[in-house]
Amino acid sequence: MFVVADCTGHGVPGAFMSMIGNTLLNKIINEQGIHQPSEILKQLNEGIYNALHKNSHSQDDGMDASICLINPTERKIIFAGANHSMYIVTSGILKEIDGNPYSIGSSYINQRSTFSFEQVEVIVPENTYIYFSTDGFPDQLGGENKKRFLSSNLKKLFANMYNLPLNAQEEKIRKTFMDWKGKRDQLDDVLVVGIKL
Repeated sequence: MFVVADCTGHGVPGAFMSMIGNTLLNKIINEQGIHQPSEILKQLNEGIYNALHKNSHSQDDGMDASICLINPTERKIIFAGANHSMYIVTSGILKEIDGNPYSIGSSYINQRSTFSFEQVEVIVPENTYIYFSTDGFPDQLGGENKKRFLSSNLKKLFANMYNLPLNAQEEKIRKTFMDWKGKRDQLDDVLVVGIKL
């Protein structure tokens, strides 16, 4: 099981959110023994809401997250996302699996007592790659016209490098980002995760 998460707050609020999220995830997964990605997201949302928003009017602090449970023997993936997607690439064909379009801590979620995160289960063939990314890479300004890199270009990058070993893929991702950014400032933290099954 692994988590890819991105806190929406910056500076001290973002660091505080990261600490809360890490503590809650350890409690939910390790202490309470909850292993279903959708239920983890639900519990994480409740914990963050109780910690931050219950007595606050701030709508800015939250977290985008992917929770993924993998059985490598069966090549089975169980995924749930809060404003995150999972990208599956097999033989250069990319399939995007969307999570729910709301962040952890979203007022939309917490105003609806019946809200639950959706969970997707897929079995993939051998030599399949799965990718996750926070918004730091696609939102980076760069290129000749100082535009955002965009998720569409990131998906093309994932699809076009499937025949490379993972270390070469990492280098390609890093080089693509640095070439796009050029001498401009990096706008956000960047996290890209790739796993081969």
